[in-house]
Amino acid sequence: MRVTSRKRSHYTSDERQRILAAQNHSTVKVICQKYGISPSTFYRWKASVAAHKSEDGARLDHLESENRRLKRQVAELWLDYTSLRNALINGKGREC
Repeated sequence: MRVTSRKRSHYTSDERQRILAAQNHSTVKVICQKYGISPSTFYRWKASVAAHKSEDGARLDHLESENRRLKRQVAELWLDYTSLRNALINGKGREC
């Protein structure tokens, strides 16, 4: 039984993105011939990039909602701080 190893990809992620960006200026067939890749590889790379972008969008939405929540918390804490500070300055806290 002979074990064959898979051919390692010789394109970096930056090169893949440049190849995918070339679709704006040429057809998929021409691009695949120019870079020596199959159309299925091209479309698989394209799907991978699209999935990565959707993950980034979801992460961005999560971070934005967390940022809003934290800003609300800071505003509430600031109000508590200023009201307690004013109470101490005005002498209402001397009974403690």
